[in-house]
Amino acid sequence: MSRRVSLLLGAVALAALVACDPEHAETGPRRTLDRPTIGTPIDALPLRVGDPANGEHLYRVHCAPCHGEKGRGDGPAADYLKPKPKDHTDSIGMASRTDADLFLVIAKGGVALNRSSLMPRFDDRFDECEIWDLVAFVRTLHRDATSIFGAAVAVAFHSVVLESDGSRIDFLTDPAGRAASTSEDALVVVAADGTVERIDPASATAEGHVLAERLKRAIAEEQRDVAEAARVAAACESAQETVPTIQRRFVQACGTCHGAMGRVVGPGVQSSTFRSTNFADGARQSQVDDEYLKNVIARGGTWARISDVMPAYETALPPSEIDALVRFVRALAVRPRAASAKREER
Repeated sequence: MSRRVSLLLGAVALAALVACDPEHAETGPRRTLDRPTIGTPIDALPLRVGDPANGEHLYRVHCAPCHGEKGRGDGPAADYLKPKPKDHTDSIGMASRTDADLFLVIAKGGVALNRSSLMPRFDDRFDECEIWDLVAFVRTLHRDATSIFGAAVAVAFHSVVLESDGSRIDFLTDPAGRAASTSEDALVVVAADGTVERIDPASATAEGHVLAERLKRAIAEEQRDVAEAARVAAACESAQETVPTIQRRFVQACGTCHGAMGRVVGPGVQSSTFRSTNFADGARQSQVDDEYLKNVIARGGTWARISDVMPAYETALPPSEIDALVRFVRALAVRPRAASAKREER
């Protein structure tokens, strides 16, 4: 990390530590709960309803420098951070996180959920009621599962890069097999049989149907990838010669999380709180160079401050195989089409 970035983060942290709200301080003593709650397992946290008004104040002071005033991940420090701060207005991504997830990542930092270590812990400056206040405010910045599916259901997160145009679409599925996605102006829910169940708002009907078609294509694409990943994984397991050596190595080393096709369909994805990189995402791939990829593979996610779930392979793989893995990962990317090509198709 550069000295400039270190100084900026230090200034942000210092501001967060010394800032206070006189009006809030005059309302009475800090509310306290049993401090051991923070150390309990995530599934044992007692869920509480926070005060979003106080949470908003705390957010503006302590979170906006990175996440931005509107929670879009565009605060003044965001340009210097990699990975970028979370966009709290992203309904699809945020609705897949439980309140307990949010509480734990605020209390213990990104490492508590195997996420970026750039997200600091706040249990040394907030009591637990204040953390629940922050959770309550963050929830006002996006839709939740109830508003999307009409009920408080467990949801699964999916991310698919469409072959047709190289663009990525994130969506949620519920236990009934429905799928939902959002664009800038519309929410669409598609039933398990493919019919459009809901478009919100009603005034966005045209955009909603376009989004619904993209969602249906994404579901079909994911099903194809899952089937192909299963075929490749089975071929690797049976040592069939039809699978190239480097692909076999990728499946063995990376397939549990990234899937045999590198498209986030590995068996470890939905069972964990972290999310693997989708290597088909050409737009994201183009933002990093080969040296960065080599370092992530060799030194692990901790080196890149992304997640310590990503292991280091520098002692397990020779440099030649790491180089080959970088080339293989590059080949998985779907490149975005040039703007001129898109104009010609209109």
